[in-house]
Amino acid sequence: MTPRTRSTSTHATGTRSLAMRSKRLSALSAQKNRMCSRIALAVGPAWESISVKNANSSMMMSQRTNTTVMDVAYAEPVARITSFTATHAGAATAMS
Repeated sequence: MTPRTRSTSTHATGTRSLAMRSKRLSALSAQKNRMCSRIALAVGPAWESISVKNANSSMMMSQRTNTTVMDVAYAEPVARITSFTATHAGAATAMS
């Protein structure tokens, strides 16, 4: 599934999706890597909803309307979150 964009954006697979402007993101098999923090900061302000399946690490920074994570080893939302759901999570931390 490819998210719709309002303007020109850079797109790559998995966690390498950068600078997209959409209200929804779906990432399959996302894995934590060195770019994880930079990606979260770059993409975070553009998204209202993020859905990730089979993620080893999921870290959301900035305001979220809705976040859904399935089969994660670690999930840490930082900032104000309206809704957060984790299924089969090894660890989940909410800070607001």
